[in-house]
Amino acid sequence: IEGLNLKDMFNQHQKMKQPFSLAVTKYSNPKYKFILDGGNNQVKQVYLSSDIIDNDSALGSTGLAIIEPSLIREIINKKTFNYLKTFVKESKLFGYPFVGKSINVNSPHDYKSLKFLL
Repeated sequence: IEGLNLKDMFNQHQKMKQPFSLAVTKYSNPKYKFILDGGNNQVKQVYLSSDIIDNDSALGSTGLAIIEPSLIREIINKKTFNYLKTFVKESKLFGYPFVGKSINVNSPHDYKSLKFLL
């Protein structure tokens, strides 16, 4: 991840009292894509990268998140992708959009590509 201001992300998380803040940006091949509410950056929709969506404002998850301790148990008890959709419905998931770079390393193939770039 390049170009992310962690201090600013943490300040937004605290100021807005967001239970789950996720760093999101425009990049190719994200594992998850998110549509944010422009007013408060609340996540309105979440999609798998394989989902075909016609929305240029979709942002990819960098995988970096700030999560309140009270939500950790909920995440452990829910299935991987389902907890994201549940938190969207419960208004608990917020994005921290930034302009920068992120490289997806979700598979051995992605990792090999990353090693090539280094």
